[in-house]
Amino acid sequence: MASGQGFAFWRKQKIQREYMKLQKKEGKAHPQWKVKYTDSYPEHLKHLYLAEEKMLEKQSKSKRTVVLLEQKCSTTVKSDITQRKFKKKTSNQKAKEEYEKIKAQRAKKKEVNKS
Repeated sequence: MASGQGFAFWRKQKIQREYMKLQKKEGKAHPQWKVKYTDSYPEHLKHLYLAEEKMLEKQSKSKRTVVLLEQKCSTTVKSDITQRKFKKKTSNQKAKEEYEKIKAQRAKKKEVNKS
């Protein structure tokens, strides 16, 4: 490096590091991990690589679905527990409901007697 070029070089490296950090946050830092096999292999082997790619995609989908199912199961268990909690009523709530039922029955009897 010649004198006077150090600042620009360091600045360029700093920008590259920041860009890589942003890409990592977005999950796009290593696009070479998702290699498509169709272009770089001989024609007589292409079908093998395509089959392998499909198999890998199916495996990743199955892993995702298993994780999603586990999350759904955990949420249903939580919702069942909360529903049980709401089903249990305090004695005060039970007394209020009984009072409302009796009040409604009395109102019905009065309407029947009046008509």
